[in-house]
Amino acid sequence: MRASVLRTIITLYLHDCKYCLHLSQLAELPCLKYLSLRGIHVEYIDSDVESGVCQLIKFPSLESLEMCKLPNLKGVSIEEGEEQFPSLHEMWIENCPLLTFPRLLSLRNLRILKCSTMTLASISNLCGLTCLEIGNNKELTSFPEVLTNLTDLEILRIENFSKLEVLPNSLASLTAL
Repeated sequence: MRASVLRTIITLYLHDCKYCLHLSQLAELPCLKYLSLRGIHVEYIDSDVESGVCQLIKFPSLESLEMCKLPNLKGVSIEEGEEQFPSLHEMWIENCPLLTFPRLLSLRNLRILKCSTMTLASISNLCGLTCLEIGNNKELTSFPEVLTNLTDLEILRIENFSKLEVLPNSLASLTAL
């Protein structure tokens, strides 16, 4: 795929592209605001690591990211930095068992379905969240203590955790909730 052909694209859906293993050129699309990925076997959405200092802001306009059934996805970017996803404010995730979150300072709304304990534990990196919805975990009996850093959290929705016995103690520290 040549990024120059798609420079003005705003919305992109990539669904059930099993043999698509690299999406690094998507990071350079200046107008992309909404990205939906389903059934793709990538490890990272942005896996392009350039040698030396990288001056390029990755996904400069992306506001909303939907990821579903990405069994190999480990993270949104192979390299962390504040230059990654500077406009991202909404993320929807379903069935991405290996995913962990980097620091995404602009992210405000997060919905996670069928997540692993590892994914839940990395939510503490998302300190700007105001809305967190988590659901459909049939195995978890106790909720990890990840909410302490989420001081801006106003809405917390936990549903379909059929074996959940204990809520986290950190709920008491959420003053905006």
